[in-house]
Amino acid sequence: MKIRLKLEDGYSGSALWGLVDYQRYLEKDEYQFDVIEEGEYEQDHKYQHATHIVKCTKSPIEQEVGRTFFVNDSRSGSYHSDWYYNTEWNKDLTLTECEPKEITIKKWVEVK
Repeated sequence: MKIRLKLEDGYSGSALWGLVDYQRYLEKDEYQFDVIEEGEYEQDHKYQHATHIVKCTKSPIEQEVGRTFFVNDSRSGSYHSDWYYNTEWNKDLTLTECEPKEITIKKWVEVK
């Protein structure tokens, strides 16, 4: 399941906080989200990308309420100056449904 939303013109911050903290920046106030997990930004040359997880708490579509979704975010700049978020030029947000999955990892260790 995917949810497609649009941020209002004039917003240019993190996609996550445009979606969650600043409900006024969504064109439609019929949605609300809670942050489940805020991803850490990973460096990719001059850009940084993060994937966050949110839970839909209000929606005009009943089946979306209670489900969790990925929110992708990217930015450029530096902590020494300002960050420039992808929302400056792209107001469209696509949230992709996700679910937790436990994964077992095999690790090799030295025999003592």
